[in-house]
Amino acid sequence: MRYKVLFFVVALAAVGFLAAGASSSPGATARIAPDGPGAYGGAPADSATAAARNPDAALVILSTLDMESLREIMNVVRDSGGEILQAYPPNALVVVLSRGAEASLRRHPALARIERDVADPAALKSLSGQAETAARIWNTVFRGVPDLIGGVLAPEPPPQWKGPDALVAPAQAALEGTVPGAPSATQASEFMAGTVVYSVVFVESSGGSGECSPADTQTENWDAPRRATVLTEISDGLAFWTGRSNRPSPLTFVLDNLGTQPTSCEPINRRGGPADAPSYGEEGLWMADVLRALGRSGATPNNYLDEAQAFAASRRAYYGSDWAYVMFVVDSLNDADGRFADGGYSAYAYLNGPLMVMTYDNDGWFISRMNLVALHETGHVFGALDEYALSGCSTADTWGYLNVANSSCNNGGDTTDISVMGEGSELNNPAADVSTSARGAIGWRNPVEGVVDVVKTATVSLTPYTPDPSSDNTPTCSASAGNSPFPPGGCNTVGGICYRTPSPVTISKVAGAQWNLDSSAFTSGGVVATDGAFDEEAEAYAFTPQSGVSNGPHTFGTKSVNNFGHWSSVAADSLAISAPVGGIQELPDRAESALETAESSRGSSPPYAAIAGAGAAALFAITASAWYARRRWGAG
Repeated sequence: MRYKVLFFVVALAAVGFLAAGASSSPGATARIAPDGPGAYGGAPADSATAAARNPDAALVILSTLDMESLREIMNVVRDSGGEILQAYPPNALVVVLSRGAEASLRRHPALARIERDVADPAALKSLSGQAETAARIWNTVFRGVPDLIGGVLAPEPPPQWKGPDALVAPAQAALEGTVPGAPSATQASEFMAGTVVYSVVFVESSGGSGECSPADTQTENWDAPRRATVLTEISDGLAFWTGRSNRPSPLTFVLDNLGTQPTSCEPINRRGGPADAPSYGEEGLWMADVLRALGRSGATPNNYLDEAQAFAASRRAYYGSDWAYVMFVVDSLNDADGRFADGGYSAYAYLNGPLMVMTYDNDGWFISRMNLVALHETGHVFGALDEYALSGCSTADTWGYLNVANSSCNNGGDTTDISVMGEGSELNNPAADVSTSARGAIGWRNPVEGVVDVVKTATVSLTPYTPDPSSDNTPTCSASAGNSPFPPGGCNTVGGICYRTPSPVTISKVAGAQWNLDSSAFTSGGVVATDGAFDEEAEAYAFTPQSGVSNGPHTFGTKSVNNFGHWSSVAADSLAISAPVGGIQELPDRAESALETAESSRGSSPPYAAIAGAGAAALFAITASAWYARRRWGAG
């Protein structure tokens, strides 16, 4: 079988298929607020609340359209102590940056403006790129301005789920990354951390040639306002994830807006899912068409998932991100139920990527709750299993890079949490959060000030200094920092069947290093990266004391930190310092040694002979030391 569906045991939570009876109070906004101070996403209902909750959030607009300027601006934000929540290449960002740290950003020649209040999209239209789109998203998601289309509330309650739809991509060889331990082309989204590119494709029936022959009758056509609403809803859903407490930082979602892409099929009138799904799905037909339009010329209905994987990898490489996945959005405005022709699927995803699918109105969840659909399906893309009872989930099921048990499954597990992977009433609850088991599955296990297991990767080694002892009291020590992948947890198993075994991977970069002397406080003073910057998975570096070290035995220690804030253990080296003091070299003391020799020989030689010998040796040592000092310090 090319594709596996987890029949009867877990439904991948197409949000149109959630449990019966899911409801919230009539008129609920169906938007999820950030969880506490310091959270920055999730678009609360009123703008006053949003502004109060986002004091340091800002929309950053560039005047240029080149990726290099965007990367430079992103680096300035991070170097200034800020964080990037969402990016809209090539010329817009949503950041968290205090007003006091704006100075460096404002000095960059590519900066057009910084908006902290509601922006005027029309005023930014002339800047082209994604400036206007970013302004609309900013206003709704981060400043609470209702979207004209998505702001229309959907009827309550949301619908029940319609059938199993948990998809597992066929096994692929774990290819080596370009850097040892880095993600390979087949590792699309192993855990939710770092920079994530999501490629949004609006699937458009064209009436032309393709896999559906003759071409399907066109019943749906995308328009610009609805596409803009979809992008806003998706961004709102992703803002939920960046708004969680104890999440890894950085976590940045990057929009890759690919616009409308043609297919000979009318997807909403075709069966959903892969060919070996219970309904004999037909996604391969229109996905093959779309992927060929996107440049994957070899895509067919038989290999389209491999091609989607390769396409996601190419977008990751283009943007220089850590992960990437594809969102196919199928128009269903004129469809009676917003579901595919089999009457079941309306949204689904492949566990750990490379893609997810949503319809425009997602069954009875409608466009106003697409934010919930997007955040839920993205949870699956990073390994979270369903937890609602009718999914058939079991607490014995395990998934994700860390292979975490689904302890929050509502069939015998923890039912006290309000989880976005749980019942429809949980997902639709503004207080919803991420369950303990889902956090583990997406890699957010054991957080310590936001440092979670999957990014606890920092390592360091220190090269023993030579010569030892050293006459240099400011020795330059050499060290190497790196990141060793956190061990994966083993085979992902559902219903007793092993489907997937994650391979070790890390996305961490070395961010800096410190050193200390004899257990004193650590400092970054005198630390220099060999290539000039700490920004790669592994870095060679050196450190030099900024003032002379006293003579005697010492212990030099060093440690490194990665871009997620994880510090390595300390590597240490013992070194004796024997440097010149007052122009006399404190190398082996010939005079003291000679006197000791004279003392020991007192019984076998006349006293005056021993004293004379000692005096001669002392004179020799002093003379030699003076000569050494002249050579070392350039004395005439």
